[in-house]
Amino acid sequence: STLFDEIIKHPKFDSYKKIDTIARNRPKGFTDKANQGYVNRAYLWQHFINPNFISARSMYDAWAYSRVNCGLTFYKQRFSLGVQLIHYDYLFYLPIEFQLKDDNYRPTTIEYQYKIDIELNKLFKEYNVNYTTITGTIEQRLSRIKYFLEL
Repeated sequence: STLFDEIIKHPKFDSYKKIDTIARNRPKGFTDKANQGYVNRAYLWQHFINPNFISARSMYDAWAYSRVNCGLTFYKQRFSLGVQLIHYDYLFYLPIEFQLKDDNYRPTTIEYQYKIDIELNKLFKEYNVNYTTITGTIEQRLSRIKYFLEL
């Protein structure tokens, strides 16, 4: 979210729908599957109805969390349809290089991060996803993203 918050300040994205906090704004009291289902539907819906959007997460992120938290087939039909209907002009992959900030929503252990990362990479491979890997410090990552977005 730190990178997202910085990128959306650019005037290029003034007319874009900004999609960031879907998971953190979820209804309280859901079970893991119900909660993950809510997040998945929200990501797919927001990405589908907003042809010009910028997001801190992709549908692949939501799906990777689903596969780790709820099983490999959870929401597979919906995401398979999403892959066909939702297009990303740019998709950046940020590998694990430092500890996640505790957001009181998801586990922040390195083991959990690696599980999500493995599933995300499997999805990229399975669906032949075109993406750009961004590494380095937050400042270096921000600089590279700005370069690719021509900001």
